[in-house]
This record gives sequence, structure tokens and C-alpha cells, in this order.
Amino acid sequence: MDFNASKCKVTHVGKTSPKKPYYMRGNTSGVVDQEKYLWIIVSSDLNCSQQCLYAYNKANEVLGLIRRTIINKQPRIMTICIKILVRPHVEYSSSTWSPL
Repeated sequence: MDFNASKCKVTHVGKTSPKKPYYMRGNTSGVVDQEKYLWIIVSSDLNCSQQCLYAYNKANEVLGLIRRTIINKQPRIMTICIKILVRPHVEYSSSTWSPL
């Protein structure tokens, strides 16, 4: 498999991580503070605030969509919509930012 060296990025995780440059085929890999991988935001200090903010914003978008499009707002229907459409966004990768 060929790697595209211009698309490769490096995230130095932890405070004691050596901040050395990495090279691939003569190109220096770009250093980033955070990177999204499988829709999980991994930051260099392993802080989960960006992941929580992303999940909150995505769930809020879906709630707005439900509020605008569902005409019959009976509690039973709203509960089903929230469980099916909103809950997966909030619970996705929750074990990474809150393992307990």
C-alpha cells in the first residue's frame, strides 16, 4: 500500500513526548494538536472537551431537525425519535472520554 506523505500528520500525545519531526519519503509530516479519527477527536493532551462539544452540537442539530419536521409531537413519538436519532450521537465513543 502506498502512503500519501503529504496527507500524513503527527500528534504528539502527552507532555513528555519528544517533539521530533517525522519524515516519510523525504517529506516532513505536519504536526497537529488534534485529529479526528473514526469520528473521535483525539487531542495531544487527551482532553475530551472537543469530543464532548462535537457530540453536543451534532445532537443539537438533530434535535432541531426533529422539532422542525415532526408535526405530531406526542410524547411517545418524540421519545422514539430521540432514542433513535439523538442518542447515538451522544453515546458514540463515550467510553473514550468517560471510561467509568
